[in-house]
Amino acid sequence: NGVSECAPRNFAISPGGTVTVSAPPTITLGYLGATRYVFVEWSDGGAASHTVTAPATGSMPTVTARYRLQHLVTIALNGRGTVTAKPASPDGYYDHGTWIELTAAPAAGYRLARWNYDLSGQAAIQTFRVDRVTYVEAVFQQPFTLSSANVVNAASLLYSGVSPGAAITLLGLELGPSESVTAKPDAAGQYATLLAGTQVLFDGVAAPLLSAASGRIAAMVPYQVAGKQTTSVVVERDGRRTPAVTLPVSVSSPAIFTVDGSGRGPAAIRNEDGTENSSDNPATRGSTITLTVTGVGQTVPPGADGKVARENALPVPAAPVTVRVGGPKGVGSDAQVLYAGAEEGLVAGILRIKAVIPLDAPTGNVPISFAVGDDPGSLEMTTVALR
Repeated sequence: NGVSECAPRNFAISPGGTVTVSAPPTITLGYLGATRYVFVEWSDGGAASHTVTAPATGSMPTVTARYRLQHLVTIALNGRGTVTAKPASPDGYYDHGTWIELTAAPAAGYRLARWNYDLSGQAAIQTFRVDRVTYVEAVFQQPFTLSSANVVNAASLLYSGVSPGAAITLLGLELGPSESVTAKPDAAGQYATLLAGTQVLFDGVAAPLLSAASGRIAAMVPYQVAGKQTTSVVVERDGRRTPAVTLPVSVSSPAIFTVDGSGRGPAAIRNEDGTENSSDNPATRGSTITLTVTGVGQTVPPGADGKVARENALPVPAAPVTVRVGGPKGVGSDAQVLYAGAEEGLVAGILRIKAVIPLDAPTGNVPISFAVGDDPGSLEMTTVALR
């Protein structure tokens, strides 16, 4: 009768009396309505809005509105190419349980480099079942070409301004050697800037390299970018150079390394007893945990490119570090930071943070983030297991 009620709902109606029931065409849930229920039918066969009449004798009939669950599937493109979905959807929503086949077709001169987010790999045809809100990105690239969007923080795998000493990953096609090569520091504790014929240059300054492969290079941003607004980056391999890309330079770019290297989910954390933090091995509130991070910016003393930290000289961030557990400011609690700085054996730019878990932190897999100085901090994408 035009009044919203929560189901199930009982109505007392006199024999022969009526009640008008109306079912909304959609009921949206979640962030931006990415999950929704779509009206299918009433159990008595009536229209979305119709009148139910009480019988002369007996009880009032039960009528049920039936809905089907749908999830939004977003298909994004990075580079030049197309993605075709089968079956197609007029608005991106699919019934729960639907199987979708995606086919990626690169434009001339491009190749499918990879799928990101809820899909992975390089297969042009991908099949998956829709059982939740899904976001996929097809990345099309030209061989031996850099894209600014594909120079990402090595911990978060997100594009951001590069900061002095930060660990980064450069993604592309045929950037490095065909066989993956992992660097090792020399006897003096120094990482080289040339690995399997590959270099990464920031305004002409060669960056220390941690690994190099055809589609991925791991490097440390030279500390010489400090104070700049932008930096020009190229990859050089066997005498050839990619076109330069210009990247913004930030004072810091905080990010926490994760267990699986995805930038999301369980962070790479050691509990107070030195064991790895996990859902099966949570930390106790009030105990000390150790995070592995990057992107803190300049250090004291100033960072030395590619130098492995020694026990007698452990640089610390030039700006104060804060750690938040349980959510963003106003929701989570700040942890007590006991130490933030280099650790013996780690290359300059990758640091440890020792923090005490607040006693009022929630339990379970709880968001954890950190910030440097006035920087807003790392995104709420990593978690710590607490009990």
